Amino acid sequence: MKENKFTFKEHKPQGRYRSFYHSYWDIKLKRKVVGHIYKKKDGGFSISFSVKQEKTEKDPCPFRNITIKASFPTIEETKKWLEEKTTAIMEHHDLHYSE
Repeated sequence: MKENKFTFKEHKPQGRYRSFYHSYWDIKLKRKVVGHIYKKKDGGFSISFSVKQEKTEKDPCPFRNITIKASFPTIEETKKWLEEKTTAIMEHHDLHYSE
C-alpha cells in the first residue's frame, strides 16, 4: 500500500491587483485537497484543514474548517512540519477530501 503523504500546490495571485495578495498552497492527500497553507498578516504561515462533520438541518455542510494553532516563519518549515505530522493528523482528524 502506498504511504499516505501530503503534497502541496502553490497558487500565485494573478491580475492587476496581484501585488496586494499573497500566494497560498493547497494541502493534498491522495490527489485531493484536504486543507490550505496561507500567509498571515504578521508574516507567519498558518495551516487549516477541512474535517468531516454530521449534516444537520441547521448546518447542512458536510465539513468544517479548523486551523492549527502552530504558526511557522517560513513555508519550508510549514511543509516540513506537515510531512512529519501526517500520521498524527490523520489519526486525530477525519479529513474531508475536496475535488
